[in-house]
Amino acid sequence: MNLAGMDLNLLIVFDAVMRERNVTRAADLVGLSQPAVSNALSRLRHHLKDELFIRSPEGMKATPRALELAEPVRTALHNLEVVLDPPEFDPLTSRRSFKVAAMDYATSVIFPRIVDQMTELAPEINLRVLPPDDALDALDNQTADFALIPMPDPPERFEYETLGGETFVLLMRAGHPLATEKLTLERFVEYPHLLVSLRGEATGFVDDALKEHGLTRRVAMTVPQFSMTPQILAATDMVLTVPKGLADTYGPAYQLVQRPALVSGPQEFSALQLIWHRRLASHPAHNWFRETFLRLVRARR
Repeated sequence: MNLAGMDLNLLIVFDAVMRERNVTRAADLVGLSQPAVSNALSRLRHHLKDELFIRSPEGMKATPRALELAEPVRTALHNLEVVLDPPEFDPLTSRRSFKVAAMDYATSVIFPRIVDQMTELAPEINLRVLPPDDALDALDNQTADFALIPMPDPPERFEYETLGGETFVLLMRAGHPLATEKLTLERFVEYPHLLVSLRGEATGFVDDALKEHGLTRRVAMTVPQFSMTPQILAATDMVLTVPKGLADTYGPAYQLVQRPALVSGPQEFSALQLIWHRRLASHPAHNWFRETFLRLVRARR
């Protein structure tokens, strides 16, 4: 195709619709009106001789041709941004927003420890923490700059740095029988348990460990976030097996008691990864955020 006869702004519209799968949201993303985005799509369909997007109850469904184009177009646009960006990143004056897809543990334990220092170093930058669901897709789509999740071996198109892991403890209300008596697995399973589960599954690594000893527990309640657990523990006889950093963060305000965990924590919590896409590896702003974040986290540990 001869690019001289094509408006390259159409590719920006294409990328926005591919990300949002919604014309109205895509228009907001690129600062155009909805009719202007619809007109741009019509012109692009003419150029590429493909429908590209088809309306469906779930939004704009991409055709096979659109899916084929999505990654090359996004990479090309990103490379242009890198070339046209200032050669250096100045944290003292930048107003850039950094988007991190992070699990609840990270937002509760890691960010509060370093956000004040990040603000001192870069007073005008903004931090946007996103849910961890489909974090790798978000990195592919550039709807997230980084992911902070347990994934020891991400696909080759990503780079990563490993942060220190966590030990696990039992957390329960003050006055709970297990707070003072000798801990055994048999007594442990006699009490109702609270479990953090993003999708509501009532089993986890504790159940796998108990099964090896021929034991089962009753998971009386599941919640999707660690931050919801302290109030529940304080008001019930439930117990929770939890990373120690979270217990240290939430426990004191509710007079919760920590005891050593009776089973080992899951392997993924021994290595929390900061992950980014390889195509951003040389971007000055991303380099600054990545290096500063890792340095501050490791210093606090």
